[in-house]
Amino acid sequence: PDEVVTVGRNAYGVPGTSIYLSEGERITLRDLLYGLLMASGNDAAVALAIYCGGTVECFAELMNEEAGKLGAVDSHFVNPHGLHNRDHYTTAYDIYLVLNELIRYHTFLSIISMPSCDVNYTDAQGNAKTKTFKSTNLYFSGSFEIPEEIEIIGGKTGTTNAAGCCLTLYFKEKDGTSYIAEVFHAPSYEVLYKKMTELMYMAVSE
Repeated sequence: PDEVVTVGRNAYGVPGTSIYLSEGERITLRDLLYGLLMASGNDAAVALAIYCGGTVECFAELMNEEAGKLGAVDSHFVNPHGLHNRDHYTTAYDIYLVLNELIRYHTFLSIISMPSCDVNYTDAQGNAKTKTFKSTNLYFSGSFEIPEEIEIIGGKTGTTNAAGCCLTLYFKEKDGTSYIAEVFHAPSYEVLYKKMTELMYMAVSE
């Protein structure tokens, strides 16, 4: 995680949500993960994919291979960020399988549970820079109420015109019982979080 990545031109100007990387900047893998998992930076996803896979295409092949190992056989990935592509698709169950695997890793859990963080990096000229990443999980910002009996560990948001507003969430009851809940294709953030809160109340009431 402490290895340093030099941002290439392919990561600059990626559409959608961004952490505004520029070519030549030097930033650690760990901080790119903050930018990806907390701030949903599509440019961070591309920078990580190229560093780890050589190209976006090769990394997508690795994604598909790993998904197959998890039993996520109804998914096919062609990019690392989820922007719309007719050949890029998944299912609610497959996303559950992926998150259920990821919560085994301490680094992942520590990142998705953070409301915000500051990262330090250098620009192409070697000048020190600092950025603040805020979680796109609106429960952490206080925008939506969390049931008293629930502790939200974290999760991942995602939004495209085709997919709507989406959220996969990992949370626990006070007695330690844990859950993974998902809402896909919501027409707005208000509907998304209303439905997710309903799912949390359902878990508590069972």
